Amino acid sequence: MSDYVTAKTAAPHEPIVSPLILTDRLISLAQDAERAGLPVMANRLVRLALRACVPATPHSLNR
Repeated sequence: MSDYVTAKTAAPHEPIVSPLILTDRLISLAQDAERAGLPVMANRLVRLALRACVPATPHSLNR
């Protein structure tokens, strides 16, 4: 009897965002940071993008 629609939640094992899309956005942000004169932040974003591309291993999930 509620007028509110319940939000669909993702199962714990389903990624909400594709790693490829996430990587693309991080690289775009890194380019923007580089253009803005923030090379350290650009470097961090690139490293984060690279980590998003690597598939999760059982060892990395236990951290």
